[in-house]
Amino acid sequence: MDETIARTRDNIVKKQALTYEEIEAERPYGAVDRKLYVANLHFNMTESQLRAIFEPFGPVELVQLPLDLETGHCKGFGFVQFAKLEDAKAAQSLNGKVEIAGRTIKVGFSL
Repeated sequence: MDETIARTRDNIVKKQALTYEEIEAERPYGAVDRKLYVANLHFNMTESQLRAIFEPFGPVELVQLPLDLETGHCKGFGFVQFAKLEDAKAAQSLNGKVEIAGRTIKVGFSL
């Protein structure tokens, strides 16, 4: 297989395989990288309440709070997506430190 991808009058440019580290260093952080998983939420928690807890750390792009189809209540977990990776990292510091309605919330990066 010919790896030549472009020819000019004076040179030939060839593709070169990048290492994982090089790819990661160049890659902009995507939504998945900025999304936190929040667990042990009270079943009466709302998206607006969850947003209010995390907004002090920075702009929140998205809040998802799965609801039980039968009761319409929170299933006890949710997701918070930040605009910036640094803000998501800072918000992760809430893990095990905040109690809401008698429940200590758990916060970590979403997989």
